[in-house]
Amino acid sequence: MAFDFKGFEKQKFEDRLGTVDLGKFGESEEPITWHIRGLNAEDLARVEDEGAMVKTIGSLIDTAAAAVGGDKRARQDIVKESLGIGEKTPATLVREYSIFQAGSIEPNKPGNRQAVVKFARAYPVEFKTIVREILTLTGKGAIAKKKPAQCGQERK
Repeated sequence: MAFDFKGFEKQKFEDRLGTVDLGKFGESEEPITWHIRGLNAEDLARVEDEGAMVKTIGSLIDTAAAAVGGDKRARQDIVKESLGIGEKTPATLVREYSIFQAGSIEPNKPGNRQAVVKFARAYPVEFKTIVREILTLTGKGAIAKKKPAQCGQERK
């Protein structure tokens, strides 16, 4: 069977949403439900581009620290580590930080990269679980919106 591009072009899509039930962890008295969405092609491209950007950002941090003077190596390391882009940070983890940030939605959307890094360091199992679930939703693709029922007809 051939793919129906004519029908596809008419179809409207929306993000595939989901939740991850994490139970109680950390300081939480109540079970935590994390709200997520599948990533689209643009999100995935940003995730892939992150690796190249990390090197550029690292170079900018090095240059800025050298301009300030003093113990530049210590300053560089502090800033890079807070962003999760230290020289010892695995490329896979940098990618997962991006997936986590792009796929987490309100009320769980982290405000910045430092919050993502801190969460991952404090709760590595929960972090990995959320990333896996975001990738699972991404693999299923967007959801086709159903056409509204016409006046007087029931939706099937």
